Amino acid sequence: MDTIYVLNRDGRPLMPMHSWGRVQRFLKSGRASVVSSLPFTIRLKKQIEDPELDRCILGIDPGRTNIGLCVTDGKGKHNDRWIALDAADHTLEKAQSRFTLLHHNTGIVFV
Repeated sequence: MDTIYVLNRDGRPLMPMHSWGRVQRFLKSGRASVVSSLPFTIRLKKQIEDPELDRCILGIDPGRTNIGLCVTDGKGKHNDRWIALDAADHTLEKAQSRFTLLHHNTGIVFV
């Protein structure tokens, strides 16, 4: 099941859709326009004054080498996105560059 992201007329995000048929009807009738194809995002042409937003839960899994992020609705139905960020490589690069900057001009030789 693909997720179609929806923006209000002013560009604020609304709850995503999962029905391609509804999205196609919105696009054909002119009630929405495509903003982006990756990820597929539409913008409604009519302003929704008081949108009903569902509760979303952000899960963070700080691992040793990866940091995992997950967005869910809390009911277990939709696991919209799961992202794994490789944190170890960036941390190692930062530590090595900091070490080089701190000890490069001191004349100290580390063996």
